Amino acid sequence: MLTKLLLTSLIILFGFLYITRASRSDVVSTQVQSTSPSESEFQVLFRQGAYLLVILMVLTSAGIVVLKIQKQNQTVTVHVINTQTGQRLSYQAKRNKIGHQKFTTIEGKSIHIAAIERLEVP
Repeated sequence: MLTKLLLTSLIILFGFLYITRASRSDVVSTQVQSTSPSESEFQVLFRQGAYLLVILMVLTSAGIVVLKIQKQNQTVTVHVINTQTGQRLSYQAKRNKIGHQKFTTIEGKSIHIAAIERLEVP
């Protein structure tokens, strides 16, 4: 997850650097050649496409982060099943509070799972 976030941040940073560099070079070139015609239509469309791509990437990244946070904070029913007796206990817990051998319920109880018990999360 962290790698994806860093990679996305780098791409966004390079996009902004490219856009600002292109804007600066256009200002310098127009100052030097004041008689040259304005930007070609292709360059304008390319710049608008670059802006659109950067905005789309930022919105997509933000959406993915929000959905992941919502999923992690989702309340689920956790079943603890004793494999020897078949006894089944159910608890309510947040998904991000469930570990390999323990979890914390919504009420704040810390439940540790024994070696003979199995944890079931839908």
